[in-house]
Amino acid sequence: MSAPFPIEIVSPWRADVYLSLGPTVEVPERVLRAFDERRIRLIGAVPEVEPSREQLESLVSACQCMVLVGDPQSSGQRAAQRELERALAHAMSLQVLHLTDSVIASERLLKEAVESLVVASPIRAPAYAFFAGRLEKDFCHARAAVRAAVEWELGMPCLWSDDGHLHPTSSGVRETTQTLIRHASLVIADLSLGPENPHHENPSRAHEIGLAIAFGRPIMLSSREPRRYPYFSIGDMQMFFWSDERDLWYRASEWLRAHRGRLGRRVFNRELTSAKVDRKPFEFAASQSYRWPETKPLSPLEFGLIALGAASAVLLTARSQRPYSLAVMVGLLSTSVAPPTLRWFQKRGRARALSLAVVSMSMFVVAAGLGYWANTP
Repeated sequence: MSAPFPIEIVSPWRADVYLSLGPTVEVPERVLRAFDERRIRLIGAVPEVEPSREQLESLVSACQCMVLVGDPQSSGQRAAQRELERALAHAMSLQVLHLTDSVIASERLLKEAVESLVVASPIRAPAYAFFAGRLEKDFCHARAAVRAAVEWELGMPCLWSDDGHLHPTSSGVRETTQTLIRHASLVIADLSLGPENPHHENPSRAHEIGLAIAFGRPIMLSSREPRRYPYFSIGDMQMFFWSDERDLWYRASEWLRAHRGRLGRRVFNRELTSAKVDRKPFEFAASQSYRWPETKPLSPLEFGLIALGAASAVLLTARSQRPYSLAVMVGLLSTSVAPPTLRWFQKRGRARALSLAVVSMSMFVVAAGLGYWANTP
């Protein structure tokens, strides 16, 4: 029996149970509803492709127990797969419950079987994807897009090192991150640049990608535009670039869908018309979009040009009096007013060059008005 997973993952689901089917892929709705009402997620291999032994081992190992539905001695196309599923459950010391027709027909017996199965099972490492990327608040919407894509396409949660859904037993962030990457079904690494590293990749992302490669985890690479070449160590890996969070969600979903046969799993609960815990689609909000480098702050040169423009406007409109003190004061004031004004335009999705031009012109016009007022007798 494997040791308990050292990190508690907060989830609306109580447990994951592997569902092994007979010759038919149809699952009795009574069985689905009995598990779903108790917030137990029924997991299986995706029906699009025939799973390999490695894929089945990954799916079964992430579940707390196994349920057999149908004749265990049945023959046919799924007989070999079902025999392998039972062998894996035995090798992993998983409790196996065979739901006979008599148990399925009785609501009381079915309820008792479901409850006893989960209570008697150990807590195992669940299936999840690990996100390695910006953890600042300005990237919340991008992380939500990735999480929605993973949950929708692969049927598993997406987590990151300081996720509120995690309760690690160890106090070290490094140890927690290593554990999460080691046991992840997939690592999603986003290399978007930020104000702390405007020209180079974040060293933490490079370290996490290195761990994923060392542990043999599948990796999906992404980054916000503008396009660029990744650093040398991952130069031969595919990376897609996204323009906004809607584009990120779409491109991530495409990538995950293409790899669903190898990485994904079938969540039977979703086949109910009214599941207890439903997956949520991603809703794009432009006001929450991550817009670096468009949102980078003013540089010293830009500050100087705005101040010079405002001071010049005062002097040009007040030629007779030459209020140099007023020009200096207006120039300094413009450097205080320009940054929040620029951020106001950028939050509304305006391009940085256009926003900067509008702010500079506004400062010039206001300064010219003050100069004209100072020149009025």
